[in-house]
Amino acid sequence: MNKSTRPCVDNRRLSIPKLKAMKPMLTLLLTLSACAATAQHCDNSLLFKPGVVLTFKTYQTYMTSPKVKYHETTRLIVKVEAVKDSNSKRYSYITKTGVNPQNESLRYEKKYIIACDGQSFTIPIDLYFAEQVYFSNHYENNSPAALSDTGLYASYTFNNTVALRFPVSSSSLPVQLKGDRLDGQLYRRYYEETQKAGEVGGEITDRKITSTAAASFVYSDLRLGNRLSYEVPAGSFNCQLMSLAQTIELGKASFKQEQKVYYNHRLGIVRSEHYVNTTLYTMFTELVSVQE
Repeated sequence: MNKSTRPCVDNRRLSIPKLKAMKPMLTLLLTLSACAATAQHCDNSLLFKPGVVLTFKTYQTYMTSPKVKYHETTRLIVKVEAVKDSNSKRYSYITKTGVNPQNESLRYEKKYIIACDGQSFTIPIDLYFAEQVYFSNHYENNSPAALSDTGLYASYTFNNTVALRFPVSSSSLPVQLKGDRLDGQLYRRYYEETQKAGEVGGEITDRKITSTAAASFVYSDLRLGNRLSYEVPAGSFNCQLMSLAQTIELGKASFKQEQKVYYNHRLGIVRSEHYVNTTLYTMFTELVSVQE
């Protein structure tokens, strides 16, 4: 080969203007690549699939039953309205609708945004909490006034949130508690039966009492239990059992209880139980149907 002949490789460097022109394109490609990787991991959860509807039922003990009996107080419908990508994260826009199962015209809505960074995402604990309970399905064998009342028995309004951070896969990052206090207000109405003094067996009248008090749920001591197969009305799922110590503060009064949670990495929480001791739970919420 003639020494004066140059090889067919151009070793000239790109000019500064050309590099500047390519920078936006390189940034876009890197961003799209990061979003694609994040989306792939976040899509493991149905909470990041538009159109998914998860229906839960919440049960509590009757206020006046002589025995421990559970009844449905509120139906919770969790719907993924939209999913959007931004800044290498995926955001799920969720609407929770609480419905009175005895009268479906009585309902409320609450909005949530859940973020996933490709490794983990956080679920607010109150996503599975019934903020409103109605008279018509909270009393048994009580006064006609309480049974015929269709208004609110109790309503919670929270000022902040407590969340659980879950890994996108079942064996990567540990579960973590984000925050420790769920603070707000409790509005409550109830009926008190009164009897005229000195008239045993006489006329009984109902006195409706309304109260508003500060209400806080203080969480601590998150403990992971066994992995197990657990069955709810929506099906049988592989779950991680975990428990949370909880102190409920209502005005000047407080009492302790334990919350047990059954978590499936694809569906989220499928059942939640609130215990006042090791055997008796006062309330539970469970998944009854999944619509994809």
